Amino acid sequence: MFKKFLLVVYACLILVCATQGQQLYHSVGLGTFFQQATLYRPIIAQGEVRFNHLHAMYFPRFNFQVNEPSSISIGAPLSFGAGFVNNDIFELKKTFFSYDIGIALDYNIGYHAHPPTDDKFGFYLGLGFSYAGSALDTLADSKNKQSSAGMVFRGGIRVGFPDSEKNRGITIGTFYKTGGGFEKYKTVGINVLFDF
Repeated sequence: MFKKFLLVVYACLILVCATQGQQLYHSVGLGTFFQQATLYRPIIAQGEVRFNHLHAMYFPRFNFQVNEPSSISIGAPLSFGAGFVNNDIFELKKTFFSYDIGIALDYNIGYHAHPPTDDKFGFYLGLGFSYAGSALDTLADSKNKQSSAGMVFRGGIRVGFPDSEKNRGITIGTFYKTGGGFEKYKTVGINVLFDF
């Protein structure tokens, strides 16, 4: 149900941005994030388990001009890759496929906040919402959910390449996501993206 809702939101986002957005930016790169969750397995144990992820990421976003040095952007960060877990208590030691689909609303200042200028440095702060899932099935005999959805708090810096006529650069960002349910997934991550 939630996945269908997210797809509808994505469709609306693309429609609004395509008609109202003033500038489209693309970013690709790598990210790593760490999840901590409270898991339960009958008879064996209840406790904290940590998951590590390494993802490839694509992040398109539309900017809406606020004033010359700043803008508001709406984006759709998408990532997928591998997750890793090693926990003796839960008898977990596995590598698995994982993915994350999100929506981000950022306030941008400086570089990449508006059409090409002489600015070579900028930053952003924002909020978002994301859904993370995985193919981890080791805990199939328990009631634990292998997915999480929650509010995302984002921030980072952007640095433009010297003498880049095509307004290319690098974004270094970090985020924190809260999760609900019994598992209470908490996620902290960092990503490095090439902007073009």
